[in-house]
Amino acid sequence: MDASIRYDAVVDAAVSLASGMKYQTLEALGEAVAIGLLRRFALIDTITVGVSKSSPPIPHTLGKVGIAVRLARADLADRPAAEALEALV
Repeated sequence: MDASIRYDAVVDAAVSLASGMKYQTLEALGEAVAIGLLRRFALIDTITVGVSKSSPPIPHTLGKVGIAVRLARADLADRPAAEALEALV
């Protein structure tokens, strides 16, 4: 079982990444979580992170809005380092 991921560790890491900073957009949050998980877990090659917000502050009656960010490990070369992610918030 060396090639398996502990999903509780992934969830803990995602919660830590999401709560570590304040994000202005769902896209910035999703990208930060996706990048962080790819960097922390070598066994993850491709990841899709979904983020939704209930009762969004927009002038339409919607229960929630959401986005999905899909990244592959190969995409990390084009993404900012952890310190540069602060610019996304």
